[in-house]
Amino acid sequence: MFQYIDLGFFGAVLSAAGVLWLAFSEAKADWKERTLQTMIFAGAILSAWSSVDTAREQAQFEGETRSRLESVIASVIGGDSFCHLIVLTDEKSGNGGRLMVSHGGKFPLYDVSARITDLEKWDEIKGQITWDLIQKTDTRLNLGNMIPGHASVLGRWEFFRTDRQRYNIFFSARNGSFDQNLRFVKVEGKWTVASRVLRDEIVIFEEVDPKFPRRDDGSIEW
Repeated sequence: MFQYIDLGFFGAVLSAAGVLWLAFSEAKADWKERTLQTMIFAGAILSAWSSVDTAREQAQFEGETRSRLESVIASVIGGDSFCHLIVLTDEKSGNGGRLMVSHGGKFPLYDVSARITDLEKWDEIKGQITWDLIQKTDTRLNLGNMIPGHASVLGRWEFFRTDRQRYNIFFSARNGSFDQNLRFVKVEGKWTVASRVLRDEIVIFEEVDPKFPRRDDGSIEW
């Protein structure tokens, strides 16, 4: 039954009783004074405890409410979800494969678009940059809405080079923007891949083939 007692009320009553007893008691024995002081002190402690407990319950309630609200907002906007492009390379043709987009995170993505910049083509136009040439280095995709845990095949994709291929991909969605670095290098006749996704310059996803070439210090040349 103790858990149902209003500690604040009980503490206040105990403190008040102690004060009244001390005021009207004619006995001046030390033990009575100590007992009354103890009652008053205990009542104050219980009142304080009740205040702290009430504040804790209120904070917990507000925290749970805030968490539910944030979850609803994330479901509508997209939260911290992202997506990334994949090329399932075709070893028979040796120069490209099937382009796919894969969802990452627990919330849906909405109004997703991507701009793929072919860095190999970009190197080819250095020193002779025109608007028409820049457009030839970019591919724009409208990906629409994406469901968590799903991937979609977008079509056939051809590489510009046959030994290596580098892309920077710029995504835009309802939950903001994020970027992907996608790199391919052919090793022993087979394509190896390194991919990472960044949001606000922080890596949120990274996947590197064990055979993908690395620098002497073990890092990837992104």
